[in-house]
Amino acid sequence: MPRRPVQLAEFHFYVADTLERLERWDEAVTEFEAELTMSPRNLKARAGLAKAYAAAARPDDAERTLEDLIKVARTPEGYALAAHAWTAIGQPRRGDALNAEGRRLFRGDPTLRFFAQAR
Repeated sequence: MPRRPVQLAEFHFYVADTLERLERWDEAVTEFEAELTMSPRNLKARAGLAKAYAAAARPDDAERTLEDLIKVARTPEGYALAAHAWTAIGQPRRGDALNAEGRRLFRGDPTLRFFAQAR
């Protein structure tokens, strides 16, 4: 019986996260992209990819990635992660604007309090 390759959940995400901590941006980008190929709805990987792009001096790619994050997850969590990523890459005004938009879109949603506390 042929063996199927084992796929570890979020393997590429954790490799990318480690490479990011080592400031090996180009390698981190490659691993985040591999994670998103396997798990396109991995929001943490999308936010991490945007941060890696920004650190690698690829601001247009970072912006596109955060826009894609909102398209993939038009949810309180998606908005919170994208806003946090904007702040982390040195664009706090964009992060604040996205938080405000999320509060407006999801007014009354109880998860907003959770994400506000998690920041």
